[in-house]
Amino acid sequence: MRRRRFSSRGFSFIEVMVAAAVIAVFAMLVVPGLANASRPMGEPVKQMLDADLRRARTESMVRGEPVAMVAALSALTPTAPA
Repeated sequence: MRRRRFSSRGFSFIEVMVAAAVIAVFAMLVVPGLANASRPMGEPVKQMLDADLRRARTESMVRGEPVAMVAALSALTPTAPA
């Protein structure tokens, strides 16, 4: 009688459980970040622009002259027209 050799086609239960654990840890790290990603990015930009425009208006009223908004890489800053 010949003994049949078991071929290793597939994964053992332990290998599958280790892979599932790794995926679960990765998901625990990624999912909280995705919750904040659903917030539209336009809202913070809108709020910052609104605050800058209010500041420019106040600055114009204090100086008694027109103030223009100039886009800079760092931020929008009110400046007196040239």
